[in-house]
Amino acid sequence: MLALWLVVMAGWVAGVLVGGLVMLFTALGIVKEARNQARGTLTISGTFPACLAQWQTSQQRPGPDCSVQCDYLGPWLIGLRVAGRRIWLWPDSAPAEQRRVLRRWLRYP
Repeated sequence: MLALWLVVMAGWVAGVLVGGLVMLFTALGIVKEARNQARGTLTISGTFPACLAQWQTSQQRPGPDCSVQCDYLGPWLIGLRVAGRRIWLWPDSAPAEQRRVLRRWLRYP
């Protein structure tokens, strides 16, 4: 919403050319962020908060161990930091019992 407001204001103040450039750079930023998203399977082991995680892509062996921190635990969204990288989990597609176990594990270490 903010990006749209910025595009409208930039076009109004400086003309269509500046608005088009702002829209182009916004789109490029979104594409760059989407390409940098982590892909694969995240395996977490140990007892939280002193647990370790490993990334495994579809064709590779598990990567090296890395640290995990839960810094947001909402009703429909979980925010993790894995090796300093932001990972968002939407656990609503998991069965209810697995969601409860995950939330208990993250909330009560």
